[in-house]
Amino acid sequence: MTSLSDILLPWDHTKQPDDLFLTFRNSDDCIVHVPIAASNVNSLRSSSDSIILSELSKQMDARLANKAQEYGPLLLPGSIFYVGSNPRPRRKVNLYHELSYGQKVNYGENLHTTGGPNDLVELEKLSSTFTDRRIGMNLSQTDVANSLGKLYGVHRSVSMISRFERMDLSLSNYLKVYPIILRWLKDSETADGRDKIIRAVVDFQNNNNNDTKSPVKGSPQAESPVFSKFSRRRPRTVLPDSTRRELERIYRQHNKLSAYELIELAKKLNVDKTIIQVWFYNRRTRSIIDRKRKLKRAKRKR
Repeated sequence: MTSLSDILLPWDHTKQPDDLFLTFRNSDDCIVHVPIAASNVNSLRSSSDSIILSELSKQMDARLANKAQEYGPLLLPGSIFYVGSNPRPRRKVNLYHELSYGQKVNYGENLHTTGGPNDLVELEKLSSTFTDRRIGMNLSQTDVANSLGKLYGVHRSVSMISRFERMDLSLSNYLKVYPIILRWLKDSETADGRDKIIRAVVDFQNNNNNDTKSPVKGSPQAESPVFSKFSRRRPRTVLPDSTRRELERIYRQHNKLSAYELIELAKKLNVDKTIIQVWFYNRRTRSIIDRKRKLKRAKRKR
């Protein structure tokens, strides 16, 4: 009998049409196909069903005991798996059951739906949209992870953000990060939302020893139970024209300031250094977006 120590994979009847499988239903009401060698067929037929199923269940429980975080949540009632000796890329395992979660979402147009995507193509669109938006805002994966904690009080690790972009998450972890990523994308659609995100990143950098479990001021009200009730948004800072002109002049000379230069400029302009730091973040983001638009226009003209 083939051992259940191999990795569990989604059942695909088009990929295993000619193989022999022993099929059973475990205590979680999941259907599992176990490949068997032709030479073992007669011996299996002579064994009682109860003995075979008991042995299969024991081996599966032992295997999943070490894989609970990654594979346990995939064992949903009605799930269908087979045991393969040649593990496939994890993403095929992770994304197999997305049909069970939510409605279709067009990530380029509608970021208000909180259900899961309907297929691999839509998840790729979400991952691509998120990565492009993050890069367009000149934020690192660490910045995004920090902003989630500051804005929403929901903490996700940098490695989880990285794996989300690579589509390398288990279903359980995907369902944990999906609603917050969707909310982050929705907030980043507007200038005010981007300003709040960047301000959260700057605040975290300036106060990285503070407790970040509580949402920061200025975060949007969230209807989803995933998010806490947030405090009122603080008023947006309006810089005088002379200050903005001076910032623009300095930006054209050097678009990134050192900590010392930032402090000195804040003293010179009599403006809080966080406001100046946010202004430079926004200005760099605008430059990146403008460059992308120019490239698109140039390609269209060709």
